[in-house]
Amino acid sequence: MSTMADPGFYTAPKNTPFYHWSDIDPDGTWIFHTIERSVGSFVRPHLMSLEIAERLGKVPAAKSAPARCPAGSGIYELSQYLAAEGAKTLEQEELDPVLPQVLFGSVNSSTREGRTMPQLPPQL
Repeated sequence: MSTMADPGFYTAPKNTPFYHWSDIDPDGTWIFHTIERSVGSFVRPHLMSLEIAERLGKVPAAKSAPARCPAGSGIYELSQYLAAEGAKTLEQEELDPVLPQVLFGSVNSSTREGRTMPQLPPQL
């Protein structure tokens, strides 16, 4: 993997998962999508889900537009959710950080190239 700013900065095998954790809000989707475009590979959201937003978030007083992400983006579903009326947001500082659960080889609706997305920790 390399970045646009420094093509030789970092190299990892193609199947190395790349996660990003940001606020569950429009700014978080912009940051996520910017990183996703910069690294040129699929980035997985970590602790950035509709389920977490619905369970722990609050409807903001002022609404702003989330990033416009293509359907193949790792943050597409969250950006669609945040564009809707009544969508809840959450600052990442309100969550206790946990490592992503990385499982290889099983394929389901939340996978890409056979790698599963992180599952929501039981305490959240």
